[in-house]
Amino acid sequence: MLKVQNLSCGYQGQAMLSGISFSAQPGDVVCILGANGVGKTTLYRTLLGILPAISGQVTIGGQAIHTLPRDALARRIAYVPQSHKTVHPYSVLDVITMGRTAHLSLFRSPRKAEEQKALQAMCDLQIRHLAEAPFSEISGGERQLCYIARALTQNADILVMDEPTANLDLGRQALILSRIQDLSRMGKTVLYSTHAPGDAFQCGHTVVTLLGGSRYRSGHPRDVLTEALLGEMYGVDVDIHTVATRHGSKEVCLPHAG
Repeated sequence: MLKVQNLSCGYQGQAMLSGISFSAQPGDVVCILGANGVGKTTLYRTLLGILPAISGQVTIGGQAIHTLPRDALARRIAYVPQSHKTVHPYSVLDVITMGRTAHLSLFRSPRKAEEQKALQAMCDLQIRHLAEAPFSEISGGERQLCYIARALTQNADILVMDEPTANLDLGRQALILSRIQDLSRMGKTVLYSTHAPGDAFQCGHTVVTLLGGSRYRSGHPRDVLTEALLGEMYGVDVDIHTVATRHGSKEVCLPHAG
């Protein structure tokens, strides 16, 4: 279980977010929503133990994350960053296989078994054909899929994804959301941020909406996500509609352009 208790986080003692509390059980999907610059990435860096909490605490299975050694924490929680340009002179397969590092002893190099886990994650995300491609030369969307595959290869109980569908085409976005639902059914806990509130209705068990400072709400998406709240969060009028699809109904959020 991941538990965030009265957490304040920021830089050099200056809090961007304060008093944040929520929890996630195995199998839960938590969707983090907030406008650009509100502090989503700062929250993630604190959950991962990269930034120290200003106050409050984060626990996994009842253990405060700051008490866990880095390798032990890496076996419990994996991070999918936003895609960025890189000059790594590695193949895609090498980068994804690095996800197994947390499970290896200090001087042990990845072996065939680790490579097979990486290849399986690539197959799951339909990027097996990129295995030998230079990581620095693939597209931003492909790099995003590689980061997700690396996190899957890490086989942690909790996955933290920073806008995992950014820069992906419509088909790949649907693939990632489907994979998130698969991970939930496998008992994994998934936290992910997005600028598509409709995604929270589709696969979120909990939504955390960040409005800045100590202003936030958390709970079931249908209880929390209202047109008024989304309008306040994004500074634009938003309509929420339920539409019929071939697979049932779905909520969509439509901003007003003017």
